[in-house]
Amino acid sequence: MQALVTTVASLAVAFYHSWSLTLIILALIPVALFLIAYLSSKIQPHLDRQKQYLAVASQTASSAITWVETVKAFNGQAHELGGFAKAAGLASAEYRKQSHLGGLRMAFVRIISLGMFVEGFWYGNKLVRGGSGFTPADIMTTFWSCLMATQALETIMPQMIVLDKGRVAGAWLKALLTKMEKKQGGRRRLDGQTPVDCGGKIELRGV
Repeated sequence: MQALVTTVASLAVAFYHSWSLTLIILALIPVALFLIAYLSSKIQPHLDRQKQYLAVASQTASSAITWVETVKAFNGQAHELGGFAKAAGLASAEYRKQSHLGGLRMAFVRIISLGMFVEGFWYGNKLVRGGSGFTPADIMTTFWSCLMATQALETIMPQMIVLDKGRVAGAWLKALLTKMEKKQGGRRRLDGQTPVDCGGKIELRGV
């Protein structure tokens, strides 16, 4: 919220001082948004696969710890360790791919920010020398306002991967709840009697 408010306020100041210079400086923003959207779509499959591999690794470790006596009885330590290491390694590989794509996304944002320097100073110099009525103070105020807006947006970029992971986790939980509801619905259709309510007291007779 702080970054968004900073972005909106900075753009408002920039447009107030020089709307033409602001538009020139922000001309590369659509390109940046396209690249960010494209790279984000490439990150999403890696997030899904990492979630699956982490679930397998967690399930393997949990089962081995819970049934440790069975694992020892069948001398299955190496087998369980190998299954956990394989799943953890695959999850690690997917995470590295996410990091590379995330770094590439940040690199494009920074390159575009540097391009704004070139555009801003070139067109600002043209306005001042062309006698359009703009002062160097107006040009610098507009330029730095646009720069503050882009820097505020850059602080949001690292959090986008975290938000993507949260969205994947939410979708996974929703699928799990839907699966549980379907199973519960199937149990209600089984033969037998279903009590109206259950207070929690169970009594065994004639066992």
